[in-house]
Formats: sequence, structure tokens, C-alpha cells
Amino acid sequence: KLLSILSVPLRVQDRVLGAFALLDRIGRAFEAEEIALASAFADFAAMAIENARLYEETERRREAAEALAEVVRLVTLSLDPAEVSQRIVESARTLLHARAAATYLLDPDTGDLVQPAYSGDVASVFELGTVFPKGTGVVGLAMREGRPVNVRNVLESPDVVLTPALRARV
Repeated sequence: KLLSILSVPLRVQDRVLGAFALLDRIGRAFEAEEIALASAFADFAAMAIENARLYEETERRREAAEALAEVVRLVTLSLDPAEVSQRIVESARTLLHARAAATYLLDPDTGDLVQPAYSGDVASVFELGTVFPKGTGVVGLAMREGRPVNVRNVLESPDVVLTPALRARV
């Protein structure tokens, strides 16, 4: 049985990233030299993990910057709002690794939000031109509150207003 455990925190400066553990047979007492070696190993491992995390973060930011630059380039190729919207949703979906993306533009006469473009799986629920009446859906909530809104389950969120027709489609 492996019930003798030596655990050492994985630290980078003053942050604890996790722990490193060595397991051995019942009754083993790790020697001071082994504990020091495990601590040194944990410090090295923490530094390697942190460097990998920083590299991954840098790569994500680089990819985001490249995708945004591509969106700017694509947007300048057309003055058609539907075409620009389509290019934006395709780029955003790829960049954020989402299953779907859509844009909704405000109809100034009604206050409704109209979908000129989508990319991905959203087509199974909403076709091009879907209208969200003023204040409905997560998109209406984001417009109303003027901030990003993150909802884990649109059908269970008390903040999201859905018409019976929209609820049935979702």
C-alpha cells in the first residue's frame, strides 16, 4: 500500500500553484536530504509549469492580436454590414474556440435586435434574420445593461427574458 506521502508545495515567488507528492510504502520516513531534493524538484517543476503557462498566455494573446488584425483587414475589404458581420463572427468563433457566434444589430425604429450573420451551430436554432424583440434574450440583456453578460443556462436564468416563441426555439 502507498500510504506514506511527502508533499511539497509548487511555488512561484509568493504564489502556490499546487503541490508535488511522492508516495511510498507504509511507514517510510523520507530523509531530510530527500525532502530537500523533493523541495528543489518542486521549485524547478513550479518554474517550468509557470513558464509553460506564461508561454501559453503569450501565444493566446498573439493569436488574438493576429485575429483582430485579420478582422480589421477583412472589414476594410467591404462596406456591406452583412458581409462585415459575417467576417467578424467567423473570426471571433475561431479565435475564441466557440461552437457558434452571431451578431445582432439594433433596429433603430423598433429597438429590436436583428441577426445579420452567424457562424457555426447556431443555425440549428436561429436562422439568418432572427429578431430578438427589444430587451429579450441574452443579447437584449447585454444591450440593456451595457456590459458583457455570461449565462450558463439561458432557459434557467431569471435575468433573461424570452418570448414563448424564442423559448421554444432554444
